[in-house]
Amino acid sequence: MGDFFSKIENFFFDIFGLILPGLILILFIILPIYFFDFSAVKPEKWNTSNFLSFVHYIYSVMHNLIKSNPTYLIVALFLCSYIIGHLIKVMSIAFYDFAKLIFDNFINKIAFVILNFIKEKVFLLYRWLFKRDLASTTFYKYIKDCYKAIVRHIFCVFIFRSEDYFKDNEKIKEDCIYTINTRLSMSFPNVWYSIYKISTVLFIQENIRTLSNFFLSKYNLYRSLAVIFIFLFFYYRIFFRETEGFIPQELKHLRTVSFVSIILLWYTFHFKFKRYWTLCGNETLMSLFYYLHKTKLKDA
Repeated sequence: MGDFFSKIENFFFDIFGLILPGLILILFIILPIYFFDFSAVKPEKWNTSNFLSFVHYIYSVMHNLIKSNPTYLIVALFLCSYIIGHLIKVMSIAFYDFAKLIFDNFINKIAFVILNFIKEKVFLLYRWLFKRDLASTTFYKYIKDCYKAIVRHIFCVFIFRSEDYFKDNEKIKEDCIYTINTRLSMSFPNVWYSIYKISTVLFIQENIRTLSNFFLSKYNLYRSLAVIFIFLFFYYRIFFRETEGFIPQELKHLRTVSFVSIILLWYTFHFKFKRYWTLCGNETLMSLFYYLHKTKLKDA
């Protein structure tokens, strides 16, 4: 029975993780259209603006579905959300893969080299001026903590790769590899993906409940939501530009608020998706360590 409920739980998270991003994307696309005044647009304008034609088509479909039967709209909304959710999930993987190549493997490395160069010059300048090391001062220790906090959050925006697990647990990973090699008399690959997969197999076969699948579902959901708000940023830019003379004045005043909200929401989900990937890996690692040493832990 427990296995049945576990499968239901996993199924729910899989479906929810696809429908919710698709639903959010659709609602945020429709939201500004709801306030749009179509009567203010001249007929010839529809032929010169592809975006306005798209907006008018979406509005027509919504209007016809509501007019015919609201139930059709609800069914169509959930079906479209599920299908679009699949597309968002795939596109989010592709987006972050390319972002890692561009930022993590190239731009960020150059930025860190520049920062280290500046840091070295500041140390040399301070030693030349005051005849002592900056690192030995109380002021430096305070500035160092502030600097780390600021840089961590600034670079979080431009870092797209997340840690597989908390680096403080590196010794636990090494212990797990050593224990597996000792018991099986083999050389198990010291690669995180291999460790993660063998852990997953063990958890299923031994019916060990962990939070790793829950964290993985959250990771996939937040990654999709992060990509959605990147798309919405450009969508709203185009919307406000193309509808400059046709939207109510009060909606124009919300332009800045909309962009700030979208940027903050993107940062939130961008940060959370990376953290939940690390939490998933850490939960897997700690559960594997417990499984390999549970006899000793119980006897302790």
